[in-house]
Amino acid sequence: MRDRWGVDAPRANVGTGAAMVADGRAYVLVEGDHSLGAALAWARRAGATEVHVIADEAPGVVARQAGEFATDIHVWRTSGRELVAAEPAPVEPGDGPPDAPDLVALMESEGLDVVVEGDRLAGEYRGLEVVRVVRALDDGAPILEVGVGKYDRALTAMMHGDLDGRASIARVVEQLRSIRRPYGPPNHPLATLVPERWLRTTLIAEPALIGCDELVAAPAAEPRDRLRPRGVAAATGTRDGEPVVVVCTVGVDLESVVLAADTRLLVDPDAPLLLALPARDVLPAITSMVADLRRPAEVAPVEGDWRR
Repeated sequence: MRDRWGVDAPRANVGTGAAMVADGRAYVLVEGDHSLGAALAWARRAGATEVHVIADEAPGVVARQAGEFATDIHVWRTSGRELVAAEPAPVEPGDGPPDAPDLVALMESEGLDVVVEGDRLAGEYRGLEVVRVVRALDDGAPILEVGVGKYDRALTAMMHGDLDGRASIARVVEQLRSIRRPYGPPNHPLATLVPERWLRTTLIAEPALIGCDELVAAPAAEPRDRLRPRGVAAATGTRDGEPVVVVCTVGVDLESVVLAADTRLLVDPDAPLLLALPARDVLPAITSMVADLRRPAEVAPVEGDWRR
């Protein structure tokens, strides 16, 4: 900062990064590509009107995300002691999932929601992925993998490899019915995983909860590849007959606004964005970030118990 702008100020912690503010400008060093939301929130609390973000991990992604906000944001990467302006990276839609109509029919017949997101073709039970269709390494043929998470899929293949696809799916779904349900065991791991995807399932079934006509699952800008970290789940549809992009999140997560805006870029840049989340999670920090987006966006609180 001294080399580039001749500024210095007391340091503050922002997550695992660091920040300082001087003359109405915030300077934030972030670690990881899930930190723009925290940087913007800190800068706003510090009273800054201009934000300089230094991001060495995925700087192009951070620069693309920053472009969705009205706040004056500059994204840099380091080269030794020098700062280089980061160019926004394009949104990568992926190659698409395997073509497997028979496996899709099988998943639907067992009561699963079939979800296509980028290269991912999966069957979900109330938002939790229990089946994934992947391509074989040798010939690219679609293969059915059953289980919750990659370790469970591997364990299921070892212990229940003698079962056919239908029987394997039925075994997993039967376990989930008593756990991942309304008023089920609230602290069971299988009841708490990927809550944003359960919320999406509820809104697809009851789009009127947020004033929509109809909704279908859509891909997020960042595919979900792990069960534990927070994420967002997207859907597209209509509200009063007009296209809309809905992005679901559960809990207070500043990065959800960043990921939601990035997801709209991938799905439909011209559509209004609805950030759907439980009413209890609608806090000023979230609403102010949504209001700062350049394109039309609003918070869509979901009242009552969304675990339906």
